[in-house]
Order: sequence, then C-alpha cells, then structure tokens
Amino acid sequence: MACRSTPAAAGAALRVGDVVLAAGRLSTPEGPRQLRAGERYQVGGVRLVALPGARPELPVLAVGVGDRTLLWSEGPGPLPGVTVDALADAGLVGAALDLRGPGGRPDPLHLAGTTARLAAVGALAPGCDVVALGRTHELHPGVLARRLSLWGARVAADGSRFGHGEPGGDQTASPRARTPRTLVLGPASSGKSEFAEDLLAAEPAVVYAATGPA
Repeated sequence: MACRSTPAAAGAALRVGDVVLAAGRLSTPEGPRQLRAGERYQVGGVRLVALPGARPELPVLAVGVGDRTLLWSEGPGPLPGVTVDALADAGLVGAALDLRGPGGRPDPLHLAGTTARLAAVGALAPGCDVVALGRTHELHPGVLARRLSLWGARVAADGSRFGHGEPGGDQTASPRARTPRTLVLGPASSGKSEFAEDLLAAEPAVVYAATGPA
C-alpha cells in the first residue's frame, strides 16, 4: 500500500495493488468507478466501504486488505458524526486525514481534532499511521512536520508505504503514548498553556488542573 499526499492542487491518491483511490473515485484495471456514501465494493482482494464525508462528492473510504483496515478521508471540513460512530472499534492501522477546515484553509489543529475524535471511539489501532492530506504551500514543510509529529502524525513522501500500525490490541491508546509526561516551563504569560494545549490537541480526553496562587 502506497500513498501520495502532495499539495492539494496536485491531488492525493492511495494505491493498493492495481487499485487507485483519489477524489472519491476508484480506478481499477476494469475501469473507473465513482463511489458514493453507503456503497460497498470489492475488487482484487480490496474491500471498500464508502461512508459520508464532509462533501457528498468526497465520501470517506474504509479500505480493507486482509486483516488490515485503512481510512482515506479526503476533502475539507469535519467528519460527520455518523461516520465517526461507524468507525468505532475499527482498529485502523492507517488514517489519511485532511488538514483543511470547513473554509478550505489548511489548519494542523483541524487534523489533530479529527484524530482526537477517532481515538475517542477506539477507531485507531496502536501505532496507527496518521498521514496529512490537503496540505498547501501556505504551510512551511518543516514547521508542519514538527507540529504533526507532536500528535503522532506525518507528511508522507510520494510513493511511501501507508498503514504500519498494529491491528487489534488496545485501540483506545493515545497516538502520543510514547511520551507519558512533558513539563512545560516559562515565565508568567509566556504562552505555556497554549503550548501545552497544542501538545495535547490530538488527545481524546484532557484533564485540566487549576493551579494555586504563586
């Protein structure tokens, strides 16, 4: 399984064997096919389930190959609640999620929020490979990569493997479970809280503890 997550203008795509998924369309040796929410389709050992996306022409695709399940969520806007619910306990080994919010502008926090929603329903397998789609030249590649890494996500190079998580196991584990504690230090009003919230933006649940007076 390989993916292309080039800037939005060039279009992203997922290849599984002879099957290519891009912009809600399925390309196979038998010819192209437009997928719509509610459809199930199987070709060449690849199982596809089309779920409602943020836009009718861009369904969210659950892709099954053997015992592994991937998510391909292309297009700006939030995942519909019905789609998040349908993915509960899915054990996704890979999730390609769009950076773009409802207005179409790329925002890494939008991807973090989607990751948190999926983690909250146990949709992500341990080590789920979260890949960013919909990036544009407005985002500095180095800065974007660094922010995504905080949440266990990445920008995939064209042609790179996709979906290296482990099926099964504790699906409620955080994508950032590798860092159990981070101490954020700084003077008063220096942005410590904002920085800490950014670190935890992809967490399904966060507990706030009020501090006492200095």
